Amino acid sequence: MENSNQILQLVNLEIGFKGKSILNNITVSAGVHELVALIGANGTGKSTLLRTIAALMKKRGGELLINEVEIEKYKPVALAKQISFVSTENVGAEQMKVKEIVMLGRFPFTNWLGKLSKEDELVISEAMRDAGIIHLQNKNIFELSDGERQRVMIARALAQSTPLILLDEPTAFLDIPNKFELFRMLRKQTSESEKTIIFSTHDIELALEFSDKIWIIEEKNLSEITPENLIMDGKINTIFKQNNLKFNPEHWNFSYDESYQTEVFLEGDKALFLLTKNALKRNGIGITENKNTHLIVFIEQNKNQIHWVLKKENIKFVFNSLPELIQTLKKETL
Repeated sequence: MENSNQILQLVNLEIGFKGKSILNNITVSAGVHELVALIGANGTGKSTLLRTIAALMKKRGGELLINEVEIEKYKPVALAKQISFVSTENVGAEQMKVKEIVMLGRFPFTNWLGKLSKEDELVISEAMRDAGIIHLQNKNIFELSDGERQRVMIARALAQSTPLILLDEPTAFLDIPNKFELFRMLRKQTSESEKTIIFSTHDIELALEFSDKIWIIEEKNLSEITPENLIMDGKINTIFKQNNLKFNPEHWNFSYDESYQTEVFLEGDKALFLLTKNALKRNGIGITENKNTHLIVFIEQNKNQIHWVLKKENIKFVFNSLPELIQTLKKETL
């Protein structure tokens, strides 16, 4: 596994807490310019793994190398120049200003008086800009939303200027636009700087879109795979198999793998197809790929008019709205 481009190397690593082993035989790596997503169901050990890599928890066995040096050989300040970590825990500094929190990221580089240099100030300002909080720098932490607080902590990690950044569910408190913006920022950080970023997340669709590599935990094992192979191999459907969730690669989302009393074959424009499909499934009507089923729905669009044509055996019914179609199909379940 010796490779100068590898920031992090885990070799037969075993992790756990309170005398209990959670995961073992972990052998994966993360290199320069890589954005790595750590995914898995709740309680599988994602946070424990990140905290172990950050040296906040002791490993139970194996090797954990940062820039080819065993983590236990680093002194605290030296390690703080290698790894920064952001958790989901609340910031216990309600009266501090945003900039003051971000400034804490420079502690490994300041003298014993904690005096900041001009270079430190530039790094702090750049970190706040990258995290999208430069306009909040003079606000107190208690004035911020949960999502803004999370961005402050990410800015602190960026200000620490470490080659390895660990983020535990960084999108947990963000709305959809800010989730996309955060992933774009992480992608930019890894592509334009000598950084490696590893983050745990339940936003799997976004992780698949933006990550270079996926670390997946299932059945007490951790494996490494590219997003494309995770989908093509069908392995993605094993993550939440106990919840009957299935990933649809065409539409890039998860849905419940349910059985329906009434199913139709649906055909039409892609956008209208998806809208109709969602409306039908929401009303307990499934979609089948069997063209020989006795219920077939065609979506016809002429100029500004949309019609749903239901073909039942040799009879056709035309509907001008989805509710009308759904009401008729629901009768098929009676």
